[in-house]
Formats: sequence, structure tokens, C-alpha cells
Amino acid sequence: MIKLTHLPKPSELTPQIEKELTDEYQKTGKSVWQQDYIKRDLLKMPSDKCCYCECNVNEESKYLEIEHFKPKHHFPNLVVDWDNLLPACKGCNGVKSDHNTQTEPIVHPVNDNPKDHLAFKAYRLKAKTDLGKKTLEVIPHLNNTKKVVTKRFDIGEKIIESLQELLELTQDYSNGIQSSNQRRNRIISKLRAIMQEGCPETEYSAIAATTTLNDDNYQIIKQLFINSSLWSQEFVDLEQKIQFCALDIA
Repeated sequence: MIKLTHLPKPSELTPQIEKELTDEYQKTGKSVWQQDYIKRDLLKMPSDKCCYCECNVNEESKYLEIEHFKPKHHFPNLVVDWDNLLPACKGCNGVKSDHNTQTEPIVHPVNDNPKDHLAFKAYRLKAKTDLGKKTLEVIPHLNNTKKVVTKRFDIGEKIIESLQELLELTQDYSNGIQSSNQRRNRIISKLRAIMQEGCPETEYSAIAATTTLNDDNYQIIKQLFINSSLWSQEFVDLEQKIQFCALDIA
């Protein structure tokens, strides 16, 4: 889970339309929030990801569900309130269900910073605070071994392997063993690809960012890039992005 920023509500969701949809829901129970423009703009916020587990909701069996942070069962007047809507996968939205987040708060991906409340340990999320603990209790899908933890493991291990390979290539370049432009471009491209895995728009960016920043090889590679005048503003910017997504190690 990473911190998200709510985009402005869709222009189509005018106060009048919002009132009409809310009234219709309260009268009929119809899924009035299933508007194409609501889905469209919600998905822009986390780049097609679930706001909780970060899976790509466009993948098979992980389709988008519109999450009412304050559940419609308890708060029918907020059924199309833009600030109450989030994009979620079926797994996370299903287990959260009608949990009353007002009486028993959990981490809100927009209003709270998840890294203040959650950390990683062996590819599983661990609570740092009571709010984090309640979040993991309410959304156990965040540590679903088969669907989420295994995916994090695969991503993390791939990054570790890639960093080891990149370290060897960078050391050869730095030592003058392989100092061609081709080698230079290869190591720059490879580091860029690794760091992009931990950027906010990428699926499971939190584990990718955390793995990268906490790997000793990354720090050595960074210093070798600096020594060889390869650490450009692009990498400064990428590092800021992955620092934004990374969680602490418990």
C-alpha cells in the first residue's frame, strides 16, 4: 500500500447528479456508483491499481470494484461522494465488506500515509501502529499468501537478482574492464528499469521500492554510478519516487 492523491472529481458528477444518484440508491438500492466516468477517473488515481494491495485491477479475476471507504450500508448519503470512493480489487473490497471505518478506523490510502502504519517483514505487511494492526485485521487479503505475498516474493527476488547482475556489470565498467559506450548504456538502462519497478504507477511498487533501497548492492551501484559520473538527475528523481513508495523493514 502506498499513499495516493485524490484527483478532482469527474466533471460529470455535478452536485445535482450526485443528489439524484444518492436519492435513487436510497429508494431502490441500485448500484448507482457504477458510472463509466466514476470508474475512469478512479483508475487514474493509482494507475489501474487496487488502492490497498496494489494489484493491477485490469488483470483477469482482479477487476475493479468501487470501494466505499465508509460503507454504503452505514453511510448511504455518501454512496457517490467522491471523497468516499476508492478503486479496489475484488479480494480487498470483498473482505473489507461493510466494516465501519468511522467507529473502527483503518488506514485510508489518501488521508493517511501507509508507511507511518505498515512495514514489510519477509514480504508480508506488519503493523507499526494500532491503525496498521486494525487494517490488517479488516483486510487480511493484504497478506494473502497465494495471491499477494507470493507475487511480492517473485518481484522482490527478481530485483535482488537483477541488482546482483547489475553490480557485476557496473564494477567491470568502473574498473575499465568493459568501458564501451554499449556497456555504459546497458548499465544505465538496467538501473533505470529496476528503479522504475518501485515508482508509484507500477504494480506492487511498495515491495519493489523497499527491496531496492534496502539491498546492499543498490547502495554500492549508486556509489559506482556517482564515481563514474553516471548518476544523473534522472536517477535522483527516480530515487525520490521509490523513497516515496518504500516501507520500513520490520
